[in-house]
Amino acid sequence: VDDFLRTAALVRQRCPEAGFVIIGDGHLRSELEELSRNLGLGKSLTFAGQLNHPIDLIREFHVGVNTSETEGLSNAILEYMVCGVPVVATATGGNPELVHEGENGFLVPVGDVNLMAERIVALLGKPDLWGKMSTANLTRARLEFAPERMISSHEKYYEQLLVQL
Repeated sequence: VDDFLRTAALVRQRCPEAGFVIIGDGHLRSELEELSRNLGLGKSLTFAGQLNHPIDLIREFHVGVNTSETEGLSNAILEYMVCGVPVVATATGGNPELVHEGENGFLVPVGDVNLMAERIVALLGKPDLWGKMSTANLTRARLEFAPERMISSHEKYYEQLLVQL
């Protein structure tokens, strides 16, 4: 999350009207709040805390950001996709399975806050690119990650395993 805060500070230099939200909570919150103050993020950053239904808030995002150093298959990225939010994420773990570079978002190396900020600013400044990526995420979420499709895929996988026994 500290990389997200550093990225946000860089984005604010180029897009002073940008706002940022952190969903979730944990033992590092006070340290992160202090870092956000030191970076001058002030009221442009909201610590939303733990939310039972984050989708309503995510639908309002222009860009979904994931700065994980390690990751499985990110629920946050799936939530961004379902809401039609373009994604800027680190190229780690399962993120490249969900984010196809230039199609529905951008991937950046872990810790590269400069490139991450550049990609976010690009999405904020190019409505056509944003619209293309938003549509791509909605389409992929509906076609590849709908519950019915995932259940069917799992059933087929288990049937293949049973045949091998």
